[in-house]
Amino acid sequence: MGFDCQASHRFKSKKHPSLYSKARFVKTFIAILKISLKSATKRQQLLKGNMATIRNLKIKTASCKRIVKELHSYEKEVEREAAKTAAMKEKGADSYDLKQQENVLAESRMMIPDCHKRLESSLADLKGILAELEEANQKEGPEVTEAENTVAYVEKLFQTKQG
Repeated sequence: MGFDCQASHRFKSKKHPSLYSKARFVKTFIAILKISLKSATKRQQLLKGNMATIRNLKIKTASCKRIVKELHSYEKEVEREAAKTAAMKEKGADSYDLKQQENVLAESRMMIPDCHKRLESSLADLKGILAELEEANQKEGPEVTEAENTVAYVEKLFQTKQG
């Protein structure tokens, strides 16, 4: 059994003035609680949005780092396979074996442009999240610093490759 706020006018009598003021107090108190709950919900949504953005920032930063690691791995693999192919040519290896080794080398070389494309895409995503944080004036913290360092490293890597 709850209190009927709409029926508070019934208590507006000269015989029971305290009941009327209690009803008015309860009605006001409930209105204040509703406003307070709305504000708390908005605060929680803002915090969730911030946490989600920081979480996405961590994910994209890790993604960029992983792709850079893959790129370096493929580059080392190409060097290794090229040296192996050259050694096979010098030794005069069987033509079938040499052809197979050249196919392995070609596959390794094909992976480098693919890594570049994925890294460019991941870098663009990371920059977008950093821009969102900057718009929200939340561009501080170790995650942001790490992301900015990763962006600088990847851009420097691209400049080195182009130059």
